[in-house]
Amino acid sequence: MTRNISEKKQYGVFYTPKRVADILCGWAIQTASDRVLEPSFGGCDFLGASLSRFREIGVTDNTAPERIYGCDIDENAFKFLREIIPNANGHFRKADFLALTLSSFPPVENGFDVVVGNPPYVSHHNMTESQKTTAVQALKAQEMFLGGRASLWAYFVLHSTSFLKSGGRMAWVLPSSFLYADYASTVQEALSKKFKKCLIINLHERLFLESGTEEISIITLCDDFSPDKANGQIDFVSISDLNEMERVIKDWDKNNLLIPSQKSPKKSLRNTTAQDLYSILASQPETLLLGDLFDIQIGIVSGANSFFILNKLIWEKHSLPDVLKSHVLTKFRFAKGLMLTNDDVETLEKIGESCLLLDTTKTDVIEGVVADYLATFPAEKIAMTTTFQRRERSGIWHRFNDNRIPDAFFPYMQNIGTWIVLNKARINSSNSIHRLYRQENVDDRQIKLAAISILSTFSQISSEIEGRTYGAGVLKHEPSEAIKIRLLMPNADSETIDQTISTIDTLLRQNLFQRARSIADNFLLSFYSQEIKNSYAYFEQELLNLQNKRTPLKKRKQ
Repeated sequence: MTRNISEKKQYGVFYTPKRVADILCGWAIQTASDRVLEPSFGGCDFLGASLSRFREIGVTDNTAPERIYGCDIDENAFKFLREIIPNANGHFRKADFLALTLSSFPPVENGFDVVVGNPPYVSHHNMTESQKTTAVQALKAQEMFLGGRASLWAYFVLHSTSFLKSGGRMAWVLPSSFLYADYASTVQEALSKKFKKCLIINLHERLFLESGTEEISIITLCDDFSPDKANGQIDFVSISDLNEMERVIKDWDKNNLLIPSQKSPKKSLRNTTAQDLYSILASQPETLLLGDLFDIQIGIVSGANSFFILNKLIWEKHSLPDVLKSHVLTKFRFAKGLMLTNDDVETLEKIGESCLLLDTTKTDVIEGVVADYLATFPAEKIAMTTTFQRRERSGIWHRFNDNRIPDAFFPYMQNIGTWIVLNKARINSSNSIHRLYRQENVDDRQIKLAAISILSTFSQISSEIEGRTYGAGVLKHEPSEAIKIRLLMPNADSETIDQTISTIDTLLRQNLFQRARSIADNFLLSFYSQEIKNSYAYFEQELLNLQNKRTPLKKRKQ
């Protein structure tokens, strides 16, 4: 059973890989008498893992389902449920979890022993008004407040604590915003006050690529629920893959963590004047978040870019028909200016860059040279790759273009600066580039102004603060981080905006990024007081400090 992107966005659904669910349930479920709650069971990954864990510790197949409870609002989740637990015995509720209490389930003495899951990754912006109201009320009952921008997963995690009995455990697969969001520290502090110890694992291995996201996962374990006397220890670790994660969890559970615990990541400004000005500008009503203007999605996931995205020479070598050709942007550096035009795309094709997508969504019949070319893809790779397996069940392993043309592009990784490229060519992008879709009621003037504003020193600092370092000093942004980049959005007229866009586009095409940033600064500062203009100069050194923190010395400009 597959979902389209709009459904995933609505429900925040990204099904958990089996091995991850097995590892977490193996840690969380300790005795045959444990009762387990999954607040958003979705594809039933954790329910299946819970059943397996109970069998492992001696619970029979007949009685194991009696130990498991759950909730979900999605009818598809209950279709999955009926496949693994045909007789749910009223243990599973079709309802908004945030509207439920412990009494909503069949009698569970003193609460659940275990809460496990992968809560919905729905941003505050995409939550319905009803969801927002219910979420706030759910935490109000526990005298907790997350502020005005918390995503749905944060409410799920904190509300779940009201279902636990003393000594209980929680295990979650959370998005990277658990480390970097403004409200993340509030969630972390609340957990430290309710559990004797917590382990937060920054897992670099991508768990949800086949679901269309490259989101880094944060595995969160909370042990020994003691809300009245906790003041617990939180350990932060970064690891590369699931094998290492399994070892780290075992060591931590035995109080023998071999990897040094880190502090929760945080970037800040050094100079007090710059700090004050940043706070002042960030709080202005005309200062918006990138997520206020755009919905940010990763590009299309092919599963094998080198096979599906070709250059002109290879396309012609296989005599592939132009009717199945779709141009696609595969590298952000291919977009030279502030605008990607049809001429730019034609140039990419002429000089032999890989930008031609074999787009089988354009035909219902696969035959001739197209069928011959697809047949060259190794059958064993299709069988072994989750991305292809899910598609092959519908007989369309090679069909993946969602044909959702973005309004602009945003770099997933960069090292010289962050900017937006306006998609005048109306093409799609691969998953190495983020796609930006304008929010409702955002007009062309605002989109162009955002493209200027993000180049400002203020927004470049915000970009450094919200992003993270990857590899040799590269700055990386997941969509959940990119939406938090702050933009100065004064009420500028369209004619001046267009003139500035043209100037900056020319400079970027000449690789003059610093001059382009200066133009953006001067344009924006014309709308602010002299006092702000005078203090703004302090941002230059602060931006350099932040860039130097992530850039190896040998790669810094002298």
